[in-house]
Order: sequence, then C-alpha cells, then structure tokens
Amino acid sequence: MLAPAIVETPKTNTSGNKLKTALTPTVVNALMESVEDDPKPIADALYPVLEPAIRKSISVPISQMTNNFNQLLEQSVSPKASHWRFDACRTGRHYSEVVLLKT
Repeated sequence: MLAPAIVETPKTNTSGNKLKTALTPTVVNALMESVEDDPKPIADALYPVLEPAIRKSISVPISQMTNNFNQLLEQSVSPKASHWRFDACRTGRHYSEVVLLKT
C-alpha cells in the first residue's frame, strides 16, 4: 500500500515535505543494504566526484609546503637573513624571534 504522501497530488510545499518524510527512511535503508551487499557500484558512482576532491585535498597542502620551503630557502641565503642572524647573536635572542619581529 502506498503512503498517503505518495498518493496525494502536490498542491503545496507541505505535500512535498510529506513525500520527502515518507520516502527518506525507505531510500536510506535501501542504499545502506545495497552498500552492504556490494559497495562497488556505489563507489564507482561516487569516484568521479570524489577523485578530484581527494586530489585537491592532497595537492593544496603539498603546494603550500613547497611554497613555504622555497620561501624559507630564499630567506636563509639572503643578505637580509644574514643581518637577522647577526642581530640574533648580538641581542642574544633566537633567530626565529628576530625573524618574527622583522617580518
């Protein structure tokens, strides 16, 4: 027997909500059982969406790390860095403290 929300013709937004409320548990249970039985079709369906997101979530931190490393390398061999090291020795502070104060 069909739920009353399915038999009703949608006249207002309320009947749409009733349909959603009536179908949600059935659809969720069917999806859960399908995944338990054979997860491959669902994984194949989600792969085109998830693969770019996973790639981006990996590439962005690697890119940031590379940029930070390049910046550190440039700062460590620059004349400015030599001056900061001298200031650190002269004042008795850590080099990182001097860098934070100057940048």
